[in-house]
Amino acid sequence: MDRDDVTSCKICMENFTDNIRPRILNCGHSFCTRCLGNFISNGSLMCPMCQLPVEGKSALDFPINFSMEEMIASLKLAQDSGAMGQSLPPSAGSLRHSGTASAPLQQSEQGMSNLMHNLVLQHKENSKVLARDGKKIQSHLEKYKNYLDDKRRDHEHFVVQMMELVDKNSQVIRQIEAERARVCCSQEQGMVCQNRLDGNLANLDVVLTSKDAASTIEELDRCCADLEKWGNSVQSQLPDSKVVACSEAVTEESKAAIEAAYVHLRDNLEGISSNALDFTHSSLSVIDKLNRCRGKPTIYVPNLKNKSEFLKRLLRTKRLYAVRWANGKVRSAVLTFIDNKVYLPSLRDGDPPEDAHTIDHETLINSLNTDNVTTFLDLSWGGITRGRIHISLAPDTPLARNFRILCTGDLGKSYLHSRFLEVYKQGYSVDECIRAGDYETNTGSAGAVVIKGSDPKEAVYSRKIATGMVWATHKDLDGPMTSQFSIRTGRGSLYWVVGAFGQVIDGIEVVKEAAKLEDVFGVQITECGVILPSS
Repeated sequence: MDRDDVTSCKICMENFTDNIRPRILNCGHSFCTRCLGNFISNGSLMCPMCQLPVEGKSALDFPINFSMEEMIASLKLAQDSGAMGQSLPPSAGSLRHSGTASAPLQQSEQGMSNLMHNLVLQHKENSKVLARDGKKIQSHLEKYKNYLDDKRRDHEHFVVQMMELVDKNSQVIRQIEAERARVCCSQEQGMVCQNRLDGNLANLDVVLTSKDAASTIEELDRCCADLEKWGNSVQSQLPDSKVVACSEAVTEESKAAIEAAYVHLRDNLEGISSNALDFTHSSLSVIDKLNRCRGKPTIYVPNLKNKSEFLKRLLRTKRLYAVRWANGKVRSAVLTFIDNKVYLPSLRDGDPPEDAHTIDHETLINSLNTDNVTTFLDLSWGGITRGRIHISLAPDTPLARNFRILCTGDLGKSYLHSRFLEVYKQGYSVDECIRAGDYETNTGSAGAVVIKGSDPKEAVYSRKIATGMVWATHKDLDGPMTSQFSIRTGRGSLYWVVGAFGQVIDGIEVVKEAAKLEDVFGVQITECGVILPSS
């Protein structure tokens, strides 16, 4: 069977029939169901004709090529009609008008024309697909070439800047060498004066006559004068403040440049060549692979804890984002660095900026010491952020975990933008407390827990009452309002309270100011999250 025959499978060479049906790949080539199944089961992932990637786990993942079946049926019908026309004897009229061979030739040409017409259509469609793919690849190559041109210009600019820095250092080196030569010359002059002085001092010990003594004293006075003159010269001319100032300035500039250039590579990109992405058998386009390669390197938790100068700069400039992927969505949060503490706020929907570096959010959360978690809430009213409060959570319990999750937004819900609800016994020094935590409706009628299934006895425990204590307003673990919480702003009339899970350790004054407001509903949580461990 001819491999160019479109009516047969290109692998087994069997004609396509009702039992041997053609299935079409995404590249446009068709093979019978049996051969395609064997082909995929043997682990091959590329079309045997054009070597394009095959996306499917079995032959049934590819559709029947109904167009080919219709074409084969048309060819068969044309061939059958041609055979019937050749078997009929020509009529006398036909012979008179067309000649003896005219009718069979016409049928044969008509059948061949249909075959060629279908072949032309198929090849035309295949060629169009390949032409489109070729144009797309050319477009990707043009973009890649433009990217390489841009990067080359960037690096040429970097080289110019670095050469300028090299020139500055070379100029300073020449100045330092000239200054050092002056110092050496001064040392030699001083040494000559010092040796003459020492020699004349020694001569005074051995002079025998008044004439010799007078001569030695005269020489000694000259030596003292020369030594004093030399000392004054040194004091007035050295050091050259311009050379020293220039050296210090260029040193700082060079250190900063080297730090910026190499610290990140040393901390996070060791073995960059061995970690390069391998796209040898990838079906991704040129642009997709380029975008993967250009992704900002991921920062890891140990790097964050070490807090290199590079990472401190990322934190101070808010270019380090924690990223979490869930249900096909990307959520991120920008880390901040305040008073030598790293704050991880609640996640928001959306990708980080293109120039940001990333760290895995889930890994960060898992790095928390569950026996010593500190959360934070930013309180605002009147359109102004009034302050940040730190809440130390009790050791790992369901209520504490639930509160922490609603501060960081791990599961998509958080206290972010929720409001304070009411002040209980407002103005009283005893038992005054403020209630919040309805993250769902801000009405006080909702706020369910985001973690369920824990033992209620594990979640509810007693604690000594103190100002700043945080506890669950409602005790039903799986109730509709269990995530609502209260903060004690006054002293307690009872010694113990049930359901406590945290304590305000910083910023209780902000909560007390909020409790004095006539309309506490105006108090909003404009940021929330956790403080990351420093070591």
